[in-house]
Amino acid sequence: MSPADGIERCQVLVDGKVALIAGQEWWNDKPNLKEIALGQAYVELDNFSDNGRYIHSERGAVGKVDCVEPIKPGNELFSVLQIPEPGKSNAIAVKKIIIAFTKALASSDQCTTG
Repeated sequence: MSPADGIERCQVLVDGKVALIAGQEWWNDKPNLKEIALGQAYVELDNFSDNGRYIHSERGAVGKVDCVEPIKPGNELFSVLQIPEPGKSNAIAVKKIIIAFTKALASSDQCTTG
C-alpha cells in the first residue's frame, strides 16, 4: 500500500507549539479507512462513524473524501487529523473537525476538477 502522489500536511501552531496537524493523502491501491488509520500517528481505532466514512479518537482521525470528479482518477482521497499534545483534545471535538474538514476537501480544488 502506498500513496499515489505523496502526502500534504499543514500544522496549526498555538503559542509556538504544534496544536493540530491536518492533511490529505491520495492513495492509488484502494485501501480501506482502517488501513489508512493504522498508518497515522495519534489515530486510534476507537470510534467508527455509522456510515463507515470516519474513524476518530481523542487525538486523531481519518475521513474518506468523496470526490465527484477526482483530479486523480482511479485514486482515493483521505483526510487526516493529528493532535500531538496529549490531554488537550477530546473525541467529540475531533469528530466534528474531521467531518467538517473532509466535507471542505470534497468541494475543494484539491479533490474535484472544475
